[in-house]
Amino acid sequence: MEVVATATTCTSAIELAQTTKPDVVVLDVDLLREDKEEVIPALVNRYATRVLILSGARDGKMHDRAVLHGACGVVRKEAPPATPPT
Repeated sequence: MEVVATATTCTSAIELAQTTKPDVVVLDVDLLREDKEEVIPALVNRYATRVLILSGARDGKMHDRAVLHGACGVVRKEAPPATPPT
């Protein structure tokens, strides 16, 4: 995996997706100040990228909304690390 860009706002994430064409965008929704529910469909529909949400929220409804808006899934910050296959 290679990190091709980092963004601090939803607007810059969308702009960077246009120029870098990432396979996957990881959005930390706890750091976003803008409308989270608009950035996900913009990334998915305009640039055909997959969006994975990183969240510390315990609100399952927020996670459900993110998936409804096009996110591939949600990873909770408290989730234990996965064990690599052997």
